[in-house]
Amino acid sequence: MQIIQYYWDKNPLISKLCAISATKIMKLITYLTIIFSLISCDNKTNTYYYNLACDEEAKGNFSSAIKYLDKALDKNPRDVEALVNRGYDYMELKQYNLARADFQKIIDMDKNCPGAYYALGYLNYELENFETAISYFDTVIKIKGGGPIFMEYEKNPYTDPPFSLDASIKKVYLFRGLSEQKINEKQSKQ
Repeated sequence: MQIIQYYWDKNPLISKLCAISATKIMKLITYLTIIFSLISCDNKTNTYYYNLACDEEAKGNFSSAIKYLDKALDKNPRDVEALVNRGYDYMELKQYNLARADFQKIIDMDKNCPGAYYALGYLNYELENFETAISYFDTVIKIKGGGPIFMEYEKNPYTDPPFSLDASIKKVYLFRGLSEQKINEKQSKQ
């Protein structure tokens, strides 16, 4: 050990080389740590997973789509598009309580979201809860300002937000009318 110390003290070149090597080793460790963390992290965006889910939905693979939408919502829990798609995917799989929960999350974020109320109305229509369906469809009509004479507003790409969950007033009136018809049919059979 004394021999090493002797050469270390007497030869400044050796001490500089050792110091340079230690610096390079620390830089190498830092670079490796950064590379490892980038490789091991999921750095994909919620949009990436949303698009994968849409591809799966187009193929009819709703369970697989839900897994991608779960990842999208992990990245951005307020992603309305992912919530509505997952809700409709749950409906396709007859998991109505999960669908209802997703649509309700949208309403919790935006009390005036016509598309979420439409989705809940349609879900209740599918479950033959026609009175509840009508209630949700009426809420959509109220939010959109509809009445007996109603012209649907066309979106303006320059002034409207890039995405808002909307509902076609024609579909709202259609399913509201069908719900009323089903209620009347049930009452006439009694």
